[in-house]
Amino acid sequence: MDNFDKISFATALILATQATRLIPLIFREQLEKLLNFGFIKNHLGDLIIFFLIIYCYRDFSFTNEYLLRLTVGMVVFTVQWVKGNSLMSIFLGTALYMGARIFI
Repeated sequence: MDNFDKISFATALILATQATRLIPLIFREQLEKLLNFGFIKNHLGDLIIFFLIIYCYRDFSFTNEYLLRLTVGMVVFTVQWVKGNSLMSIFLGTALYMGARIFI
């Protein structure tokens, strides 16, 4: 990679970063209407839980080890979520899943 390529790549990164930071400021009203931030504010906890569940499936396989960790994490998460303690279910379900990943 010569100097021109390095400068071009750095310039493209800088412009892309600045665009992603400036576009929401320029089109604020249109984005608020389009995205309906009230929905996101009301359901933020559920969205976090959803993304944590998706994160657990990122390296899915049918090995016994993986299925055991996934089952333990999901059972703990589900029991606590049904009881209404969603913050504890996030921490404990994630901790058990990752702990089982290290020790099993």
